[in-house]
Amino acid sequence: MRKQGKQRIKLIDTVYLVAYINPTDKLHKEALQLIENINQQTLVSSYALIEFDLIMKSRGFTEDERIDTWTLLETKINGNIANPHPQDHRIATELQKLNYDYFDSLIAAQAARLKAQPQTTDKMIIQAYNKIIRTHQKS
Repeated sequence: MRKQGKQRIKLIDTVYLVAYINPTDKLHKEALQLIENINQQTLVSSYALIEFDLIMKSRGFTEDERIDTWTLLETKINGNIANPHPQDHRIATELQKLNYDYFDSLIAAQAARLKAQPQTTDKMIIQAYNKIIRTHQKS
């Protein structure tokens, strides 16, 4: 009989928050699956929450629309959020020196610190995550 290993934590990126609230987004169904079934093994990146709010503001969401969105997400996420850590910022800053995006680098660093699998379609986050993993395996 095969032993079941510890399930790896999944870390949800901003792309799935955006897709969750947009029924026409090509990732909407996948986002529904992820967010509707969120649990202790599936966390939302704290940095993704901040980026998501900035996206809503920049796309012209009213304050009431943002409040409604956060009220909905509050019930779905229910505290399953990956906390920020100074190490995330240190590693992200190293990545930013290599021209990685601010939020991409933070989410990748947070995922690596938590040994979590980033849930994203963003190739730059995956690339940054893999770079961190390779760098830390050599150390």
